[in-house]
Amino acid sequence: MNTNFDKAKNLFLDGVKSMEQNDNEDAERFFLRSLEIIPDRVSTLNNLSVVQIKLRKIEEALKHSIKAIELDDSNFNGWLNAGTIYLLNKKFKQALECFNKCSILQPKSIEILNNRAITYDEMGDFNNAIADYQNAIELDIEYKNLLANKVFLNQRICDWNNYEINKKLLIEYTLSKKVKFDPWKLFSLIDDPEVHKQATKIYVEQSLNQSKYENQIIHKNFNKKIKLGYFSADFRNHTVSHQILGLFENHDRTQFEILGFDFSPYSDFVTKNIERSLDQLINVKNKTDGDIAQQARDLNIDIAIDLTGHTDHSKPGIFIQRAAPIQINYLGYAGSTWINNMDYIVADELLIPESHQKFYSEKIIYMPDTFWVTKKNTLEGKKFNKSELGLPPDKFIYCCFNRNYKISPKTFYSWMKILKSTDNSILWLYEDSILASQNLILEAEKFGISKDRIIFAKKVQNIEDHLIRYNYADLFLDTLPYSAHTTASDALWQGLPVLTQIGNSFASRVSASLLRAISLDSLIAKTDDDFEKKAIEFAKSPHLLKRIRSDLKEGITNSPLYNSKLFTTNLEKSYKEVLKIYKEDREPEHIYI
Repeated sequence: MNTNFDKAKNLFLDGVKSMEQNDNEDAERFFLRSLEIIPDRVSTLNNLSVVQIKLRKIEEALKHSIKAIELDDSNFNGWLNAGTIYLLNKKFKQALECFNKCSILQPKSIEILNNRAITYDEMGDFNNAIADYQNAIELDIEYKNLLANKVFLNQRICDWNNYEINKKLLIEYTLSKKVKFDPWKLFSLIDDPEVHKQATKIYVEQSLNQSKYENQIIHKNFNKKIKLGYFSADFRNHTVSHQILGLFENHDRTQFEILGFDFSPYSDFVTKNIERSLDQLINVKNKTDGDIAQQARDLNIDIAIDLTGHTDHSKPGIFIQRAAPIQINYLGYAGSTWINNMDYIVADELLIPESHQKFYSEKIIYMPDTFWVTKKNTLEGKKFNKSELGLPPDKFIYCCFNRNYKISPKTFYSWMKILKSTDNSILWLYEDSILASQNLILEAEKFGISKDRIIFAKKVQNIEDHLIRYNYADLFLDTLPYSAHTTASDALWQGLPVLTQIGNSFASRVSASLLRAISLDSLIAKTDDDFEKKAIEFAKSPHLLKRIRSDLKEGITNSPLYNSKLFTTNLEKSYKEVLKIYKEDREPEHIYI
């Protein structure tokens, strides 16, 4: 005869099995039922908290982790869960206290060193963060996935010690198909679509339970108007939202109904703009992936568009569980999701050449001009003079306002060669952190470039003030392997020529896509030497730069790049085409608009 203990134990074991299969919703149900029988079992509370963290049920997870700690103050997993929750809620002081408590209980815990490193990073204490990552790697060299975290943090502060060695190890570990890295963190390090493909496949396979929902297809009655659902963690003051407004505002409401599903970590003034541009914005911040997918199905969404991919705060489980008959990856993630139920990705023929289709799980929707959409804005920010910006009045100003993690050693060395060949020039960079700026100055001095030739643009609160600064530069120098995306679009819109070097991966070809759309292929270099030669030539030949600026002005006026209405019309054609394919019961196929 089964006792209550046996029933609770069996439910607990069923929950553990579901956890191992990444089936967190079933695991939560089993653990809750087990707690109904034995409410004070610490191991059940710990596991329930873990799955609720994964389901983003943060308040419930914190309640259960605190209860577990109250029952046993030496409960390592309880403190770990509480620290993780505080970290997710950006309560870094409380998170650090929890992880320090864990460190006392288990001084050699790699997981705690990793979590504490992330916390230090968020607090801006980069040196302690790197120390914790390094200690974790030294404790167990097999814990290879921490290497990507450490190398990416090094990249953010432009500390390039052992850069090539670490890069080689990351490639080796990824191609071994065993080590899980956050695939997005490799974009700024490695320009190899095969590595990106393998990294993303491993990440998805080891993080998400796809098999349970494989081949899940929805057959349904379609709406009179095509009902689009846009899903994003970035419906806030974020580059994706600034861009996507140009699409939302131009959708043809006679043929389409436009809904947004918002799982952003917070809302702000941009959220209000997004809401005004949609027929409906639905707040799903506190819902599970499965609940969001079900809500989309209940609302009869025809096409679901994921604007987040595998970036911060993503919810790939929505699309694994299929929110709509047709699902499209667009804009927010510079690569393939490798989610089985993601049907299409929006691109163009320069961004994803036909020879690169093998690196994508999705079929490609090829836009006729560029995959890029943006909203044109008239700026009303502050007017500056060069002295206010710390710029010399009579120098040629190269600039790059990309985030500092995009600056690779190879890119920076090219910039230094350019400065050495153009005595009357300075390099104007965006300042992410004081530590990154200090490291860049040290690197420049190794090349004999004095620190007064590198000037840093401080962060400003008003985005318009930042954008107006582009007007005071002469030439934008792009980064490789992670090219400028929004920064390139902003620079070009302000009339600043962007010189890029085209790479092999999606992330390294975006600037080239934008330049081709405004017929400025002459600003797309194919090699390091070509990039350096062009940059030097523009500084020494003012007439060439004047001609390029004239061509850029004409391109902005007449090209499709900033014509969001035309882009929207073309994208709507693709939506109609993929819907037609689905209704005819055909498999997804590459689409050329």
